[in-house]
Amino acid sequence: MILLIFYVYSATVVSACYSPPKELYNDHKELISNANTIILAKVEKIELSDLQYTHVKKPVVYIFNVIEVLKGEVKDKYRIQGEGDLSGIWNTTFNNHSDSKFWKSRKGRMGIKGDCSMVSPLFIIGETYLLVLDGVTDLKQYEKISSKSDEWLLFVRKHTKNKHSLKEIK
Repeated sequence: MILLIFYVYSATVVSACYSPPKELYNDHKELISNANTIILAKVEKIELSDLQYTHVKKPVVYIFNVIEVLKGEVKDKYRIQGEGDLSGIWNTTFNNHSDSKFWKSRKGRMGIKGDCSMVSPLFIIGETYLLVLDGVTDLKQYEKISSKSDEWLLFVRKHTKNKHSLKEIK
């Protein structure tokens, strides 16, 4: 009997998200419109965080060098709290965002946890990301960019007004 209760409890704790909330899959234009800040930035370093989160295995702070401000006002450095355990990272660019999965299904690089919330941000030092900030939570808000001709980057540039470049993408 005790063993049966353990299995039932375990199954509820480790359940998967079978129906992710539609709020994580926003329309591309809506995502850009609802964001207060959009930047293109490169991860400079990772620092351990002294903040403790129950949903993060290894809390860290990612320090970004801002390359380009596409919307909002940002200094040359930006910090994001996130997950430092990169064992499950999916660091795709969706073939420079030309893959139809990115556009039709509105999916992004970020994953979904068992409780149907988005995983904490994960980044790799030296990589460049398009960060859509201060708006709604979305699977596309932390996309990796590896080319000046990336279709997501070009799309966001087209749909933002106050863009100014600080540095070149390398």
